[in-house]
Amino acid sequence: MQGLWRVNQEQGSAGILALINMAVLLVLGGTFITLSVTELDISREYRNGIAAQYLAEAGVQWAIVKLKAKHDYVTASGGSFKSQLKNAGTPTAGIFAVEITGLWNTYKIKSSGIVGDSEKTAARRLAVLAVTPLGVYAFPAYSDSSVNINDGSRVLQGLACSRGPVTAKNESVQGGVRPNQKNFNFPNSTYIDYSASPSLPNLISSGEAVSGLAGIYYVNGDFTVGGSLVTAANSLATIYANGKVIINRDAHITGKLRIISAKEIEVNGNINSAILIACGTGNSLITHSAKIYGSIISRGNLIIDGSVTYDQEVIKAFAPYLGQPFTISAYNDNNFSEEN
Repeated sequence: MQGLWRVNQEQGSAGILALINMAVLLVLGGTFITLSVTELDISREYRNGIAAQYLAEAGVQWAIVKLKAKHDYVTASGGSFKSQLKNAGTPTAGIFAVEITGLWNTYKIKSSGIVGDSEKTAARRLAVLAVTPLGVYAFPAYSDSSVNINDGSRVLQGLACSRGPVTAKNESVQGGVRPNQKNFNFPNSTYIDYSASPSLPNLISSGEAVSGLAGIYYVNGDFTVGGSLVTAANSLATIYANGKVIINRDAHITGKLRIISAKEIEVNGNINSAILIACGTGNSLITHSAKIYGSIISRGNLIIDGSVTYDQEVIKAFAPYLGQPFTISAYNDNNFSEEN
């Protein structure tokens, strides 16, 4: 009996050991399965993150192309955009979401690439600072010679700039003055560039209105405006005069307009939303009663007795035609991951 009891005791111990071994194996197996699933999740998140990074970069490039093609794309279409599904039918299918914010010459582009199912979403964001250097167009008043802002005159919403001296009282210029700037190029315009365009008369008399202007026009000789010039709705117009331009006291100019004179410009009336460019070497003048919303750029001396208020919208509208390149001044990559 004693021997039999010993055999049964040994068989019981073996069973317990077997159960323990099975439990250990189950724990190890579960651990390996968990580790495998975790590694798969990590691999998937890493893969989705890389794919999301590429999508985010694609969104940035898409935004840059849109801004190059149409400088006011954001204003015309709003600032937030989502792409259609990219890489459809693959494990890395996803979209990019772009948000463009900023002012007329500085845009900040935020682009997120989103890849994954509803449980896990990987994203990357890039911030791009895109700048259009506008040169002389960045100022309400610019001269290649000198700028003289007399007592009682005002230059608002920006700096008065010149390759030579700038004479002004501090309170006259809201943004201050920038004299002796040698790194700006005066815009080149000649009658050859515009002479084949539709012509306008040399005189727009007081009480006379020329409306619906759109595109490019040419005036052969001096151009005197005593009445009204009005651009068509949502249109830009350029008038090139192969002589001096005089805007009389009763004149009124509205819309987005660019007036280029082969000689000098004298402004006595009101101009709303216009860029004035005087290519002559003589004095260009804004008289005491004159008001300009836009900018005036003169090769010769610029004398201001009235007021100039910088109009960002007209500069923004003409920016694609001003010969200024679109450049990227900064490119920052801020990565993040988020789960839904």
